[in-house]
Amino acid sequence: MTMKIMLIVLNEDDGKKIANELEMDDYKVTRLKSLGGYIKDGQIAIMLALEEYQIKMALKTVKDNLDNSNEKIELDNICTCTLNRLTVDQAAIFILDPDKLILI
Repeated sequence: MTMKIMLIVLNEDDGKKIANELEMDDYKVTRLKSLGGYIKDGQIAIMLALEEYQIKMALKTVKDNLDNSNEKIELDNICTCTLNRLTVDQAAIFILDPDKLILI
């Protein structure tokens, strides 16, 4: 199994709802208050560690709980982009491959 880190940056209202839904689905969720960059006002970052096979379900939970979401979020639609050309309407989702996990 391959572990991934998912980092979701979105508005605070959607973030609270999505974090709660992810927790109800038994994901281990860390909520981080954040400022700046992607969504200017009232944003939150949600971080979770998950197995690769869990990514599609976690993305579905995010999509299903975004207000006014009619975007199709699928793994096939994930692309790479340069940060200076990235615009965000509702959420920025990063899926990262950690080199190491150190538990203390």
